[in-house]
Amino acid sequence: QRRSLTLSPGRAALAQAGDRAGLGEFPWQVSLTHSGQHQCGGSLISHVWIVTGARCVSNSVQVGLVDLKGQKVSHEVGKIICHEDYEPLSSRADIALLQLRIPVKFSNSVSAVCFPDNNFLDPQEIQNCWVSGWSLLSEGERERET
Repeated sequence: QRRSLTLSPGRAALAQAGDRAGLGEFPWQVSLTHSGQHQCGGSLISHVWIVTGARCVSNSVQVGLVDLKGQKVSHEVGKIICHEDYEPLSSRADIALLQLRIPVKFSNSVSAVCFPDNNFLDPQEIQNCWVSGWSLLSEGERERET
């Protein structure tokens, strides 16, 4: 889903509204699955590494998806590295790296996040950004398949 973010001083960013993403629009977006079911999202940062929340770690990852009901090819996770200060109850340091056993092949619909160089962004001047993933748009709503 494509959404706008609203930032308020002292508050977390909130995702609002949303649009269906096209194939290849967010080629780094991955689905972390348990028993074939989507559980969390992550971002491909290289041919073998994915960054996600520590609460989301999984042994199976699907890449190149827009529609969660579409054809799925699973990639096996070989190594999981959670932040050493991760605290599940408080979500402190909620970050993890997953290393795939076999590198994914990059294509129009699968590639790593494009990181800017250190001189490109001044965090004080950022006005807009994009967030991708599958999630609930409101409390009680079922998860979107696209």
